[in-house]
Amino acid sequence: MTLTCRAKLGLVAGLVAAVLAGGCSSWKRSGASLESKSEATGRVLQPAFTTAVYRYIDPSTADVYLSDLPLERLMDARDGLSDVSGNIVQLHIFLVPQAGKTPIDPTACNVTIRHAVLAKGAAGIYAGAGFSDISTLGGNTVSGDLLGATLRLGEATADFADALGPQRMLGTYKAELDEDAALALGDRMARLAAALPEVTPAKAEAKETKEVKPAQDGPDGKGGKVENKPGK
Repeated sequence: MTLTCRAKLGLVAGLVAAVLAGGCSSWKRSGASLESKSEATGRVLQPAFTTAVYRYIDPSTADVYLSDLPLERLMDARDGLSDVSGNIVQLHIFLVPQAGKTPIDPTACNVTIRHAVLAKGAAGIYAGAGFSDISTLGGNTVSGDLLGATLRLGEATADFADALGPQRMLGTYKAELDEDAALALGDRMARLAAALPEVTPAKAEAKETKEVKPAQDGPDGKGGKVENKPGK
């Protein structure tokens, strides 16, 4: 079949439009790879993040947000997300390490973390702090390596199953500068935290004892991955 010149031009235009559309929809996609590993069982939670945005505050301060949930749903304040399972992570950077001026050590602290886990109506937020090396803030992207952070359950609904207990989070992230999206995710996290009951240390220990299974229950006899598939 021979295409006319007009048909060829139409085909090329369609392909260009498709490429541009794909680029616009995926430019917020992240190469972030963070994992949370249970200190009690060795089980690992490693979300497949599809959104990574950040908000610049000043040369030393920024908020990074990562999620495996659809960005359009996260930005819709009317959407309660009660029908989905997934993750929202906030990294609040309050100090950019500088050689010779600030500590550069995995045992230091320059980032606080909140990790919300949603499970179709049930929800819990893990909170903690750690150390990350960080690229210069204020550019189109920010990237870093989270060299180690400790978290534990801080707020949760009564039906939330704490499958990890106290945990360590580490990995890499790269986020695009997008103040509107970052503010929307920050508001989402703040409203979720305000709505969830606080988990006291005694209650957290009780939930960990009840919900966290022995490591030998994992498929390899040393713990296993926690299933947490994002909803649609």
